[in-house]
Amino acid sequence: MSKKQHLFKRKKEPSVIIEKLLPPESSLITGDQTPTHIVIHETSLGTGRSPENYNLTHYADMLKEYSKNGRTVGFHYLVGDNEVYQFIPDTKSTDHTGTAFGNHNSIGIERLICKGIDYENAVHNQAKLVATLMLKYNIPIQNVYTHKQMQMEYGSERVKSTPKQCPGRLISGFRGTVQDFKHEVERCFEYGWFFKELLTPEQIKEIQPYGVDLLCMIYNQNGLLTYQIEIKADTHSNTGNYFIETIANDITQREGGFLSTKSDWIFYYFINKKELHVMRTKDIQGWFMINKDRFKKVSVPTVSNDGKRTLYNTIGYVVPIQEVLKDVDVWIYNLNQIDYGNVLYIGCA
Repeated sequence: MSKKQHLFKRKKEPSVIIEKLLPPESSLITGDQTPTHIVIHETSLGTGRSPENYNLTHYADMLKEYSKNGRTVGFHYLVGDNEVYQFIPDTKSTDHTGTAFGNHNSIGIERLICKGIDYENAVHNQAKLVATLMLKYNIPIQNVYTHKQMQMEYGSERVKSTPKQCPGRLISGFRGTVQDFKHEVERCFEYGWFFKELLTPEQIKEIQPYGVDLLCMIYNQNGLLTYQIEIKADTHSNTGNYFIETIANDITQREGGFLSTKSDWIFYYFINKKELHVMRTKDIQGWFMINKDRFKKVSVPTVSNDGKRTLYNTIGYVVPIQEVLKDVDVWIYNLNQIDYGNVLYIGCA
């Protein structure tokens, strides 16, 4: 499994989404929509850059003029390297693709290209916004289109004959490709980089779970599926036991991750023999709370690097694996026998 090269480095957090919403009667707002697609654009075609004054303010003023003049060409968001402007609500349509389908079913995200713009950070911010809207509207990544792709798939024969080469830099492979951009979107899911002000409290909880080590995102024909995973690693591979911690730190009295996690699954990994035990969190937690008094309670010290003093103790129970297997579904995998050439990396943080 090759490691992806990240071309678009996240240098700094952008500011919040800044609403520059056009009035509801604006000619750029052409109707209502339920977004099923996202379309990415650049404000300049090819690989050149617009002059420095073609900045966020310039395009905000331009859309206001378009609105006054009765034009219908617009876009929902404009992304810079530090700020993101929103002009049109996601659930309103505007003419941004040159196709009837795209104009009435998708959210258009322009990325600013002008002198003085930090290109990498602007691309990262666009990917972060795409990831946020995917999560918000349950849009799969295969429905994230370039302007050109939308025209080639849904445009008229005339449009298909001369499609917009937009976003020009990504299409040409100049400092990254369209596929690199989609990898950056996946990375936003991996690391939890979202514009949280656009999400509901429930969606924020989904991406910021307490006591979760992995957030696994899987895309299929039904949209985005999210699985929260807690990982426990154990170097004592031959004891025939699980160690279920109840107190992670006896000084701070922090509850052990086995009990506090809000994950969907627990992956218990025996490092030395590369054996992975997978169990549903609610199943093992419920079973343990009923049966814990049957098992031995122990205290495990964590010592300083020089080995001279105990920093704190972790308290938990030694639970025979065979006892768990009697009542709880546990899937056991020998990772030495897995053909990693057939494993698809989907995106876990």
